[in-house]
Amino acid sequence: MTIRLVDAGWDTELTKALGADTSELRIVCPFIKVRALDRLLSLRPGNIQVITRFNLADFAEGVSDLAALRKLLDADASVRGVRNLHAKLYLIGASRVILTSANLTEAALSNRNHEFGMVTEDTEIIATCRAYFDNLWQLSAPDLQRDQIADWDKTITSNRASGGPSNHSTELKDLGADVRVSEPPAVHMPAVVDDEPKAFVKFIGTANKRAPLSRSTIKAIKRAGCHWAVCYPPSKRPRNVSDDDVIFIAWLTQNPNDICVFGRAIGVRHVEGRDDATRDDIKQRDWKKKYPRYIRVHHAEFVAGTMENGVSLNELMDTLGADSFSSTQHNAACGKGNTDPRRAYLRQPAVELSRKGLTWLRERLQAAFDTHGKVPQDKLDKLDLPIGPSSLDVERALNQIDRDGVPLRQRSTRYCLVARKRHYPPKLVLSIASGVSVSKLHGGPPTNRPLEELHYQIVLCGGRNHGSGEPPKAPQKNAKHRVPEERTGTIGSRRGLG
Repeated sequence: MTIRLVDAGWDTELTKALGADTSELRIVCPFIKVRALDRLLSLRPGNIQVITRFNLADFAEGVSDLAALRKLLDADASVRGVRNLHAKLYLIGASRVILTSANLTEAALSNRNHEFGMVTEDTEIIATCRAYFDNLWQLSAPDLQRDQIADWDKTITSNRASGGPSNHSTELKDLGADVRVSEPPAVHMPAVVDDEPKAFVKFIGTANKRAPLSRSTIKAIKRAGCHWAVCYPPSKRPRNVSDDDVIFIAWLTQNPNDICVFGRAIGVRHVEGRDDATRDDIKQRDWKKKYPRYIRVHHAEFVAGTMENGVSLNELMDTLGADSFSSTQHNAACGKGNTDPRRAYLRQPAVELSRKGLTWLRERLQAAFDTHGKVPQDKLDKLDLPIGPSSLDVERALNQIDRDGVPLRQRSTRYCLVARKRHYPPKLVLSIASGVSVSKLHGGPPTNRPLEELHYQIVLCGGRNHGSGEPPKAPQKNAKHRVPEERTGTIGSRRGLG
């Protein structure tokens, strides 16, 4: 019997085993991240079968990647889902099995997590593991399809843009097969993002108007609305933040002057149009006139009590020096440029942490949570949430247009949304879906991008009936296309097909 117990180096174990025999790769693993998967796919394994979880909350929280499922299908893999899956099993080639606590994530493979398991070439154990896999595979049918991933992506994007799980939690279902395991009651747990590419400290407040350490964190959250978005000035859009980046939320405080980190969340990349303050947003918080650009966040969590319970950024900089932030660490390594962390964030709305800075701050903030507790989720649920269309809102808008038709002057002149084999005017669709008047929407990218973010196709218009809610027709030769003028209260006589 050949068994090796392993407590580190899972990346090496997996790639070494697959490099020796690429004929077959069969995986049982709850969480799969695309960067870790790339390591295995780069070795071009033959027959690939994967059993994982299809819980949309996992993908929304960033603990597993839809992009990884797409890559598996691109590699001609067969993928199936099982609810409440926890086992991790790797059947590699014809003669090796890896049983481990390690998911297929960078944190597990790169020794950031403490994992333990075994590698074996014992024929009896391999036969038992194959029988386990085959039985689970049969029970978890059918195979995943590409259109399912596209639908899930729409749901998750809508959920993230709306501030996280609490307001659309019923959308984030577990769509795996129920294999003789009863589903436990749904309990929201904060996301653990183990493969975050970047992390930022986002500042709130100004140097000449700092908050006292006695300020309640819940009052600060209410004022800033930072449970669903953090705000930036209009001069430059915050395009350096990507999906799943970690955002530490900090307030400028006084006596002594410091920057208090009191929360963290997961960021969503900025989309022009969708992530600009609306008139209603500015009416609710007039300071958004000066800070109208958003990075939306989800799965936000905050220290309970007062700002005094948060983490001092001064302490981070005193401890790590130039290693605090990405820019100063890079400059120190190059021997040129600013290496003073206190100069790195001057006149900046946010600063990117180094890996050391992220590790230090994450540990200290977790210690603050353990000591002082977190603002209860039910309190955060009662706060205001963004008003933005979801994919369900867009589908309802399309239903309304199919039923009522398109007002003549609201037909498209340049762009169309393509769905249901019809062309629809994007501004009208977004107006109905969001409840914002057409007159308040800007055409082009500000309207198109929120719809494209929900994975609707936007194309340049062409031919007759463009943007009419009807199937497009080829243009007549030498015909000039003119949009008829609208008479007050008149709906276009051509209606969408039912």
